[in-house]
Formats: sequence, C-alpha cells, structure tokens
Amino acid sequence: MNKNNKRLPEKEIIYEYQSGMNAYQLADKYGVGVGAILRRLRENGVKTRSNKINLPVEEIISEYQSGMTTIQLAEKYGVGKGVILRRLRENGVKTRSNKIELPMEEIISEYQSGMTTYQLGDKYGVSRVTIRDRLRENEVKTRHNKIELPMEEIISEYQSGMTTIQLADRYGVSESTINKRLRENGVKTRYQGENFTISYNRREKKND
Repeated sequence: MNKNNKRLPEKEIIYEYQSGMNAYQLADKYGVGVGAILRRLRENGVKTRSNKINLPVEEIISEYQSGMTTIQLAEKYGVGKGVILRRLRENGVKTRSNKIELPMEEIISEYQSGMTTYQLGDKYGVSRVTIRDRLRENEVKTRHNKIELPMEEIISEYQSGMTTIQLADRYGVSESTINKRLRENGVKTRYQGENFTISYNRREKKND
C-alpha cells in the first residue's frame, strides 16, 4: 500500500460507499479524484457499482424545465454538469443555450469604474473568465491579464487546511495559478499527501 492510501480513511469510505454514496460524492467529500476513490475500493476488494449513477431523472427534468441550470443541478445531485446534460438529452429534453444572461450595460459600467473581473464574477455568480469574455464581446478593452485574487484570504484558507484544488475551484482559476500566487507571497506549499493528512485530521478533530 502506498503512502497516499494511508492518508484516506478507507474504512469510512468503504462504509459510505456500501451505504449508497457514489464515487463522485465521495471524491468531492474527500477532495480527491473519482479514480482515487475507485482504486481504494478495488484495492480493498469492494465490488464497485456500474459507473452509471442512479439519479431521480423525472425530478431533474422538472427542475430544469422550471429554470434551474445544469450547474445548479450538478451541484445539488453531486455529479458533473456533463452527467446532467447527458441524462436530459437521453430523455429527449431540449437543453437551453449554455450562454448565461447577464446585465452587460451594468457590468461594463462597474468594470470601467474599477471593479475587477473577479469581483464582478463573484457578484453575478459566474467565473471571472465569463466576465472577461463578455466584456471583450462588447468591445471593452480589458485590463492587465494578471488575475486579481484576494491573496490574504487565500493564504489564510490555505494555511487553515484547504487544498490548492479546492481553492482553484472556489476562485475560478487553475491549481497552478493558486500554487504560483502562494509561492510569490512566500507561502511554503504542501505536497499532495499532506493535504490528505490535514483534511483527515480536521475531520477527526471535528468528530471528537
């Protein structure tokens, strides 16, 4: 068994999987890839279920047709956006355009008044990349390409135990961007195994 195997609470994962949680949900819970969860299960002799996740498709269709987005549904049911899209299409549901409607006149005014693409993304519930692309579509010259990030907050969260993957997901940037900014700010970054240990220890402490 390699070092990373010891970093995950395998007994807990096996119990939760056998109790009905799927590999996607477990991967999200423990901050690792789906492949890592499936490997741990198979290494421990657990027969894995079909990759096709059981979802309440009728309910999902109803919610989608009532206005929920594929992103919101994916978050609600603990799967990827692609899984939701596939299930909708398999059931003959015509999916809406992925282009999010945004109040561009207001966004352009706020951007030109000094708000950053990150702040606008946070305000309107989209990624900074979406804001940047929409500004350019509207022929607005965007400022320097270096992404503006709240580094004091990121450093604090990282030092409190969040992983670079979790931070990248939260702030809508790549993991390498988070790593680079931490190092630029003199923060010693952890290796992946340490992330598993910290995450596990925090859960254990919380349960005490």
